[in-house]
Amino acid sequence: MKSLVLAYLLLSVPSAYAQGGAMKRILIVYGSQKGSTAEIAGRMQGYLNEADFSVDTLAAYASTADFSKYDLVIIGSGIYGGQPHKKIKAFIDINRSALSQKKVAVFAVCGMMCSPDEKKRSTAMAFSGKVACGLSPLKQTVFAGKMAPSGWLGNLILKWMWGATPGDHRDWDRIKAWTLALGELIK
Repeated sequence: MKSLVLAYLLLSVPSAYAQGGAMKRILIVYGSQKGSTAEIAGRMQGYLNEADFSVDTLAAYASTADFSKYDLVIIGSGIYGGQPHKKIKAFIDINRSALSQKKVAVFAVCGMMCSPDEKKRSTAMAFSGKVACGLSPLKQTVFAGKMAPSGWLGNLILKWMWGATPGDHRDWDRIKAWTLALGELIK
């Protein structure tokens, strides 16, 4: 009977604990205006949960967070007019001292990444630095977003400014690979 109880306890403990360590905790903070970045943050949470991490997501509308319980903080923002979401900038400013003591990674979501123009994509790659807002992230990247302009004028502007077409340009395989690589940084 004792061996059955022991076997049950061993099988019911998450694998991170069974390997001798506490489950690693990650916080994903995001700023999203139209929902694309929020959806990416949600998928990242799912990918990391499947890899045995404990993950919380937080919209940047919250002004503070208790970072002491997290091993990694991922910060993501959509880019609007060449700038990160204003709530991300405010969140980092309010929490700069605590965030500077944590392992941080950042990502930006930008429509220019779906442009066929290499110069525009190169410009977009710098936007992850703007999301970092002076922090020193372990890793940073930029993903293409979901381009859903409204009306014929929005479509025209999208084509004219970025040479892009409307649609979902997010590369979920790339997002998953980047996200899981972050988990490896804290194992």
